[in-house]
Amino acid sequence: MLLLDTDDDILSFLINPPVRMKQEQAESLFSVLRDGQECTCMEDVARLTEKDWEEVFNKVELKTATKGRLNDAIKDMSKKLSIPTPVDRTINKQAAFKKKKNRITEVVLVSKIVKRINSAYVTLKNNMQVAIHLNDEKWKHLEMQEGDEIECRYSINESSSVTIHDIQFPKICVIRKIFVLFETNKNVVGYDNKGGLLESWSYFNNGSGAKTR
Repeated sequence: MLLLDTDDDILSFLINPPVRMKQEQAESLFSVLRDGQECTCMEDVARLTEKDWEEVFNKVELKTATKGRLNDAIKDMSKKLSIPTPVDRTINKQAAFKKKKNRITEVVLVSKIVKRINSAYVTLKNNMQVAIHLNDEKWKHLEMQEGDEIECRYSINESSSVTIHDIQFPKICVIRKIFVLFETNKNVVGYDNKGGLLESWSYFNNGSGAKTR
């Protein structure tokens, strides 16, 4: 079993195959591992915790391909040294956070409802028309109608495919929808945009517009 014993071997590990980092990147990462994490050999690098790798990647930005090669090389090294490594979990966690951060929230108009396929159509700010399936459990309760304003949270991938993650009515729209006053004595119930009860009262049109709890 090959064991790398000096901090020079760390730099060599980063520059040479299979990691193949650029010289400048390798030196920056090597500096953080040596000074920030006090790594003096590859065994130290392989023993870094998930939190340690989060700190490292916050200081040194690497492209996905480079991270992938580094991850694979460290996993291989860890197997040889019989050391479990959390670096792959850290990389995946950062990728998931970045993906979530890239989600867009936008208020759009429901331009058309096609009942035959139970879909609503909206146009996003990049002029992309998107069909929304009205029977999706996440927003089925909204009972969207043509002309409604809705707040969409979505993301667009590299192939320009749109994924809708969440739909709500904007707050001002919710207020307009829930506080409707009836002309006769009826029970009026208000709900928030998540379906929770806000307020309930009886309203009687007695000419003064007063409401009775």
